[in-house]
Amino acid sequence: MLWDFPVELWLACWLHCSKRQLRRLSLVCKHFRSICLPLLIQHQSADMAALDSGLAQNNWVERTHSLHRMAVRLDRFGAQGPEGLASVVRSWMITRVPSHWIIHHRRHLGPIVHINVFDTLQERVMTTFLTTIGLFQHLRRIHVAGMTVDLTWRERLLSLSSLQELTLDGCEILPREGPVLRLSRFTHCQSTVGHVAPSEEPFEIVDPSTLTHLNLRCPVQSRNLLAGFVDATFTSLLSLSLHHFPVRDIPSLLLRCPKLQSLSVLSLALDDPVELPGHIAPALSTLTAEAQIAPLFSANHRIHTVEIVNSRREINGLAIDTLRDVLSTLGNASSRITSLMLPKTTSTVAAVEIISAVLPQLKHLAMDLPESDGKHQHINICRLAGGVKRAEDNRRPDVDDDESAFDDVLPDELSDCESDRPHNRGVVSDKWYDPVWLWGNIPANFGCSQHSGVEDPDPLPESPSGTYTDLLRRIASDLVDFPPGLESLKLTPLLVPEREQRHRCYDAQEESAAAALVARGLWNVTLGERVWRGNPGMKQHMS
Repeated sequence: MLWDFPVELWLACWLHCSKRQLRRLSLVCKHFRSICLPLLIQHQSADMAALDSGLAQNNWVERTHSLHRMAVRLDRFGAQGPEGLASVVRSWMITRVPSHWIIHHRRHLGPIVHINVFDTLQERVMTTFLTTIGLFQHLRRIHVAGMTVDLTWRERLLSLSSLQELTLDGCEILPREGPVLRLSRFTHCQSTVGHVAPSEEPFEIVDPSTLTHLNLRCPVQSRNLLAGFVDATFTSLLSLSLHHFPVRDIPSLLLRCPKLQSLSVLSLALDDPVELPGHIAPALSTLTAEAQIAPLFSANHRIHTVEIVNSRREINGLAIDTLRDVLSTLGNASSRITSLMLPKTTSTVAAVEIISAVLPQLKHLAMDLPESDGKHQHINICRLAGGVKRAEDNRRPDVDDDESAFDDVLPDELSDCESDRPHNRGVVSDKWYDPVWLWGNIPANFGCSQHSGVEDPDPLPESPSGTYTDLLRRIASDLVDFPPGLESLKLTPLLVPEREQRHRCYDAQEESAAAALVARGLWNVTLGERVWRGNPGMKQHMS
């Protein structure tokens, strides 16, 4: 009977399932599995860094089994050959914690006798991955983190004829010279889980003439990569992202990007500010930058899309006076801004008023909003002052390949119970203790960091001015004037500690605000994670 259902029905089921629901359904319905398996394995991951980070006595066995499943999965890809399921894989992400960071990541790990099983499996995953990567001939994207890209890596990557996008996250490239990859997208960034110590020499790894998107977020290595390009012209480059890059060097770099349309410049020092002449990157139309920098790069270009980001100094949000000055400059420049994305500001209502006055032609607006007034958005983090050291852990995980790593499913994996609670990672002491989040009254035997407050947060206000909830109420009451030509609005509440998550009840407020916005003629409204569609022709009809 199940075979009589059209494939479209099964695919609709697939689209509306969570990963856990898909896993349960695929275990009990072989027909569903045969239809959706190619779709489910398009994007593969061996995120060993995530397993190594936060490794503890209470989770190392489960994480070892996860590593074993990774290894068995790679073995199965290899056994099937290039015509097997490897032929439908389109992306791979493989990460690990660099060896010299292992001690740092495991400094709170108790005495585990057989931790070498975990380390051996990591080496097995790496070896098998490099052996089988050549089978994925339809692979388009690969993300590598925390590794040294040597000649073996280069050769494997060069063998992938369909590879278009490469991300190197906290990786070192040795040797510095070698065959280059003809890619359309390349990202080089600094890992948050540790990185290989970088060399100071220039290096080559990608062909600049084929790149359409270049994202450089690793300060030292980015300069070394550009030095490796020498004076090459980026003839196809459309999008460039620079982080921690000298401002004075940007015009000369952009002079080599004649077709550039999108520029992102973040965390730049304003010691030597420069303007971007109009003849450099004449097609530039999209800009992402901090508020003080955006006018420097937009004054002589026809920018239509601007995203303002907060600097580290603006922890309380973008000041309204700064926003007014920046938008006034953008509004008076040769640009005609039709799309604007803003970070958190110190006054949301005032920000909307400024936008409406300065940019009446705006069609698309996106804003980040606080969920509270900011006084309660802190977490009291404490740590144990004393206690008993953990006993030696003598467990040895069973990683026998003869027993299927995928067939022995825990009862919880088949349960219908799912939790949407976010995972919080805490701060631990120098001894062997699990991470802890501590709120409110702290027991007497707990010692708190001298930099952490221990006061119990005050009760949350119902709707402080300028918050996400407050703006929804104002919109529903028709108390907010957006630009008259606005067609699309996106309001995103910022993340808050778990204690405040329990106070969220936006459904009715979002419904009322969305109805009011659609009635005004907006055809695309996104509030939080919910989307409403209006009639694109309604605004013309109303006018």
